[in-house]
Amino acid sequence: IATDTKIYIFDILVMKSEAFDAGLRETFENENIKKIIHDCRFIADMLRHQYSTEMKNVFDTQVAKAFTVKSVGLSRYVQNLTNCLRGQLCLTDDQVFKVQDYEYK
Repeated sequence: IATDTKIYIFDILVMKSEAFDAGLRETFENENIKKIIHDCRFIADMLRHQYSTEMKNVFDTQVAKAFTVKSVGLSRYVQNLTNCLRGQLCLTDDQVFKVQDYEYK
């Protein structure tokens, strides 16, 4: 979770449902807080089934990317985060791999 000045990381594997009982559920379900996620399918499914949490006001960057290429025909496949970072933000491989380090920890 990020604000204008800070980034907060929650280790749900350690905190388990306590994190949601302590306020994280209210954040995910708050319609006034925009959640920006790349490919929210797994996260939304996990939150719903394991933590009884329904995400609201989600902007999925993977879906947005699919709609930006609609004028040239929809691809059969959607782009993963790595390819979007390379293509949309022109990040170098070194920069992308730093993001992946955080993504898979």
